[in-house]
Amino acid sequence: MSELILRGAQALLSMFEVWLCYQLLYLTLLEKEYLNVKEKVVAWANIIVWGIAISYNRNFMIFSHNAFLFGIVVTCICAVYIVGKEKGLVCSLVVICYSLTALLDFMFLSMAFLNNFTMAEIYRGVSVYKLPIFLFARAAAGAGFFLLKRRGGVFLNNIHEYKNILCILSLIVVVILRKYQITTYAMVSGRIPYDGVDNGVSLMVLLVIVFCIAALYVKGMILKEQNQLLLSRDELMRQNYEELRLSVESQRQMVHDLKHHFLILQEYEASGKYEKLHEYLIKMNQSMAALDEKIWTGHRVLDFILNQKKKQAEESGVAFQVCVAALLNVPLSDGDISVLFGNLLDNAIEACERMQGGKRWILFRLRKQYQSVFVEISNSIEEKPKIRNGVLLTSKKDKRLHGYGLKSVNNIVERYNGVFSYSIKEQVFKVNLSFYDTKNDL
Repeated sequence: MSELILRGAQALLSMFEVWLCYQLLYLTLLEKEYLNVKEKVVAWANIIVWGIAISYNRNFMIFSHNAFLFGIVVTCICAVYIVGKEKGLVCSLVVICYSLTALLDFMFLSMAFLNNFTMAEIYRGVSVYKLPIFLFARAAAGAGFFLLKRRGGVFLNNIHEYKNILCILSLIVVVILRKYQITTYAMVSGRIPYDGVDNGVSLMVLLVIVFCIAALYVKGMILKEQNQLLLSRDELMRQNYEELRLSVESQRQMVHDLKHHFLILQEYEASGKYEKLHEYLIKMNQSMAALDEKIWTGHRVLDFILNQKKKQAEESGVAFQVCVAALLNVPLSDGDISVLFGNLLDNAIEACERMQGGKRWILFRLRKQYQSVFVEISNSIEEKPKIRNGVLLTSKKDKRLHGYGLKSVNNIVERYNGVFSYSIKEQVFKVNLSFYDTKNDL
């Protein structure tokens, strides 16, 4: 294999390394679809220019501590410029990404070659043996990235909550990297006996231990968060049920009062007091007008939620329309109905409230066909909501609290094997839900 091909392949692998770092940032902090042209140019310039620079440096030695630190600084500056916030978290992710890739280089270097001459030849200069090490290390890093992308949804979407452990982890992996860099260079230089297999195995074991501890810590935080979610949900359900109880009591009182109203009307009619009868009917009509404005679906919890949110929306100048056929059995518990529709309608109201101009409106549709229930919630929007990894992100200042709401919606949909989707078109945001009712038939 010619030296030119070796250098070219090495350059591509080095650029892939920097590209992979940006992919991690896209999964966590960067909104790729919202980057402007200048920010995209900065990102790709960082990937291409620094990838080539790293590759050139690796023509002399497999790892340079100075080049490694300079690469981290350059990438951090570019990433911080693009992200514009969370500087500490950005730097931690960059350090972890670069450090782990370098540690994989050392692990494959130590374990793959068993004689001192060959290892020294690989460590310095251009060698056909160097390319597989870079290739395997970056393939392993890429596999880890895609595994994280597929299985790390909870962690990735709440990365801000783990910034402290990530900062500590970045420092740990840098210390480990420096230790093994010194050890490897000492073996290559002949200052200490060569023991590549033990060196590589010990590195692998140490990395596994460190990341197991980090994973256990993160898992504990996730469980704590989920417990907090359940507590928040229980409190919301308690409040909604209390308001629902008061609403039911009020309706019962109204029905009870109607009996007395009819007795009075009968008395006026029997005694010929038609003027008083007319005045009394006007008063009753005024009091009943408020009742006519209420939403009636036949499901008491859903009625309460819809009426509550309608009142909230109209107070904010948002038109609220409901299209629901006579109900109907909904295959959700009362508590889940309260949390699910309460959160989705809150999001719709907040989106309308952020509009500076244009008509504010919300449309709620619910229908049942055969044994499936279909829900559609549409609302006007002024700005496109942010989405990461298929998950809607909030623009609220209290992102943690709002996160509980979004997680509750996702948990409820998954628990009932429902389908959740959304679409954005011409300043209209639409959420669609569907559930299969196995208990009730029309």
